[in-house]
Amino acid sequence: MGHQCAESSSSLGDAVAYGIVLTRLRPVLLLAGLALSILLTYFALRGIDFDEFLDALAEGDPVWFLGSFAVFAAAYVVRVLRWWILFEPEARPPVRALVRAMLVGDFLTSLLPVLRLGELARVVVLHREVRTPRSVSLGTVVTERLYDSVALLLLL
Repeated sequence: MGHQCAESSSSLGDAVAYGIVLTRLRPVLLLAGLALSILLTYFALRGIDFDEFLDALAEGDPVWFLGSFAVFAAAYVVRVLRWWILFEPEARPPVRALVRAMLVGDFLTSLLPVLRLGELARVVVLHREVRTPRSVSLGTVVTERLYDSVALLLLL
């Protein structure tokens, strides 16, 4: 009986992962996500004087904006390539799929950084995009976090 329960639980998990169960819930989840985004945006921006912000932005040097954007883009490319290298050569997903998964993951992490849902989202998105086994993707994500932790410890 326990085995049968585990199978039905796995089937339900697969149904959720493939979007079968959530079809009816999508509008509700979309509205809930939109409401949460509006609420969190309000809390994040409620103390900002936008006139002062726009003045400061206008006084900024465009060279610094472009330079900082270039560094940000280069760092993102390095992150994607680092993740790509962590996969076995014969099992490496396309870089485009990795970029999409990382963008979704970073978006979710920026919304709720404490839960680190973005890391799990990367695994799910990569599986949906190119059928990369979730266990393989999760292993690379965990390895990445371990490398990051070691690098931080070495910097201390």
